[in-house]
Amino acid sequence: MKKDSTWLYEVLDSIGANDDYRKTIQECGITSEIICTFGSENKKMANYGVGGKWEGTLTPGVKTDFDTISCDDNVIVIEDISKAVQHRYSLLVIRDAPAGYVKLQIVRGKELGTITELSFYDRKFKGLFKIDKCNRILLTEIIGEHKDNKPYMPRPKNKPAATIGNYNGISIDVVTCYRSKQWPVQANEWLTRHRCNGWLTKDVINELKSLGYFLVRKGHVSSPEKDFEWRISLTLQERKLIFDLTDVQFKCYVVLKMLNRDIINVECITSYHWKTCLFYVIEEHNIDVWGKANLFQCVKLCITQMLDWVRQGFCPNYFIRSENMFDGRLPHNLKTVSENKLLQILGEGFSILKDVKSDNIPVYFKARRSAELFQSLQKDSIKTYKDVICKTNIQTVEAAMYEFCLYLTNEKRTNLIELLWRMLVRIQQIDHVTEHTIEETRLALLLLKPFIYTSLASNISAMYP
Repeated sequence: MKKDSTWLYEVLDSIGANDDYRKTIQECGITSEIICTFGSENKKMANYGVGGKWEGTLTPGVKTDFDTISCDDNVIVIEDISKAVQHRYSLLVIRDAPAGYVKLQIVRGKELGTITELSFYDRKFKGLFKIDKCNRILLTEIIGEHKDNKPYMPRPKNKPAATIGNYNGISIDVVTCYRSKQWPVQANEWLTRHRCNGWLTKDVINELKSLGYFLVRKGHVSSPEKDFEWRISLTLQERKLIFDLTDVQFKCYVVLKMLNRDIINVECITSYHWKTCLFYVIEEHNIDVWGKANLFQCVKLCITQMLDWVRQGFCPNYFIRSENMFDGRLPHNLKTVSENKLLQILGEGFSILKDVKSDNIPVYFKARRSAELFQSLQKDSIKTYKDVICKTNIQTVEAAMYEFCLYLTNEKRTNLIELLWRMLVRIQQIDHVTEHTIEETRLALLLLKPFIYTSLASNISAMYP
């Protein structure tokens, strides 16, 4: 087993599941979202990249969509009516919903929105709210997302993402949401949860707590009030944990995603379920388990945990234990299929990887007895992922140029030179964008300066022919 794990570790390193590749993907993703948020026409719209494309957990040979979150920070979300702001609209979190979900009551100043003020809200928020059985006026749609008084993406679909465009043949799925700057009460258990290995330090826990949470327009699948509900999403916390995985933990997650895509392949178990599973397994096992020679054993630990969850019909959300992520996803037939496939992986063990179709894994198995062929494969794979790293860096610069042009297009100022100077001043004065560090923000915005200086030079020189 240890020999097999070491071999697998080296193969994953060769195909791009390594620190060099994932750190490049993550850093370029951070740079792009900082520039995108900085250049947004609405300065309060914050943009975040999520999913495998941004985490670096997809090897270069795997194609997938871009998933992004666009958060409207203009809207104030409060946990207590005492925090409402006079002369402003707020959204009050109401917790009478299934675990992992809330409702949002509209608040005007310090006054709760109720049916007694229906005529006013009907004029102000027409088509955006519904009245529940307690006569509360609850926001159900995204403000500003309406066209001709109809939702841009109707709530009845109960799907939070909308595909907004295409970039180099890859679709871009965007979830527009709101955000509370507080920690969700439903996740309080996570803050003090016993962890056997001290995986998360007190400082990391406090940092994750400070990130608040997103509120996504999606109700619980089995709830009779799902049209009123918003899902709690701790995406930034999950992304931070993925970014901080050790090399072996990261490789374990890559293998789990490979197995899920090519072997398990059932709708009820997604990459998100495996991410959750990995987090639980990490915090419940000693750090010594996560060694290079134990890589496949770590994979089996996660498979065993998922099998237990499938048999119980309950997959606990990592931050909110009482939320079952199998709700509405695991009918009897899929439960049986899933259980059998997980048992198949545990039964066949390491040899199951021969059936993984992506990244030349079957070819690597065939070449295992030939050092010459194995080295040739490694050479080709390393060249492939290094080419992707180079391409990613170029695309980041291209994205900066695109956002620069978009910024100029969206600004209403007629004096271009003044606009460019103001843009430079803003870059110099800005401390940080969203939760990114000062250094991350500085390095990202540096990419805009060559375009600004070039435009300034050409426009100033045109004034003096």
